[in-house]
Amino acid sequence: MIIENKRAAGKIKILFLLIPIIFVLIITAAIVNNFIGYTFLIILAIIFILIVAFLSYLKLYYVDFNNEENKITMKYHSLGPVGVSYKTMIIPQKFLAKFEIKKSFFGIKKDIYFYQKVKSGIAKYPPLSITLFSKKEILKLELLLKGKQ
Repeated sequence: MIIENKRAAGKIKILFLLIPIIFVLIITAAIVNNFIGYTFLIILAIIFILIVAFLSYLKLYYVDFNNEENKITMKYHSLGPVGVSYKTMIIPQKFLAKFEIKKSFFGIKKDIYFYQKVKSGIAKYPPLSITLFSKKEILKLELLLKGKQ
């Protein structure tokens, strides 16, 4: 079974492209209408910086989960405007010790942690953001990882 957040990731990618365009359009409109002052520019810049900082803090990812061939494969990449890196995690299902989903920032940010059985005990993978997943997709993911799908 495959679970991915392609639609939500596409919307966020468009948002990251539109933010600077909207910023420039508002400044241009303000200059043309002689409604520009340093205070206005500073407030506008702070608002846009806060929006980008908030989206960057969430660490939004396009994620593709797959549990075929007795292994769990997670392909993901960040959606931010800078430093996009493509990564893959593969865990054989028999070695998946547990997983946990943690919420933070008032339940907005959701991360999933994977634990794998290794010779020396249990290894913990770095968190993977599933913030863009809907509640329904998170439920499917939990069922998939518990082996009930």
